[in-house]
Amino acid sequence: MSKRKARKRQDKSEKKITETAESAPENAASPFARERKLWIIISSVLFITCVVCFMYAMNAQSKISDYDSNLVNCTMALDEAIQARDDMEVEKHKLQRRIDEMSLKNAGENSIPEKYIKQFHEKGVTRPVPIIQTDLIKKNSMIPYEPSGPNRFMRFGNRNEIFLLSHNRALAYFGDGTIFGWMFLEYDVRSSSDIRWKIIESYCPYYDK
Repeated sequence: MSKRKARKRQDKSEKKITETAESAPENAASPFARERKLWIIISSVLFITCVVCFMYAMNAQSKISDYDSNLVNCTMALDEAIQARDDMEVEKHKLQRRIDEMSLKNAGENSIPEKYIKQFHEKGVTRPVPIIQTDLIKKNSMIPYEPSGPNRFMRFGNRNEIFLLSHNRALAYFGDGTIFGWMFLEYDVRSSSDIRWKIIESYCPYYDK
């Protein structure tokens, strides 16, 4: 009996040793496996993050390129507007010299024959020149050109820039503060409140190049 018990104890000891030996590699490999999985997860997250950052960077670069392109276009448009303004100033001075040479500064009552002055008086137009000039100033919608930009409006100049050449002809400046032009007009005085206008010719350096 003692031999059997000893044998059983020996068998149990050998079995425990075998189980311990078999489980040892698994226990030893388990930390490395977990570490490997952890590195795979971290690498995947880093890769995805890099891809997302790259996409954002490309999108930002595209937007910057668009902004640069728009800035270049705006700069070119501004340069063109400045050049056009300078050209128009030159044209305006030339036209002003021509007006001075034609003595149009004295245009007005002296340019209208006496018989037409009497006709105007009969129609109730006692002061033809200021009444006709003021009437034209109110009719900015006649100007056949668009303003040079937003928040700008084409309008006739003041009375000093409207010249009556005869009893039915007038020359007038117009502009929007940036561009300018002139118009040669025909007018028909029917009463102090009814003056008809017709454009004979118009010129604006900004458009009529």
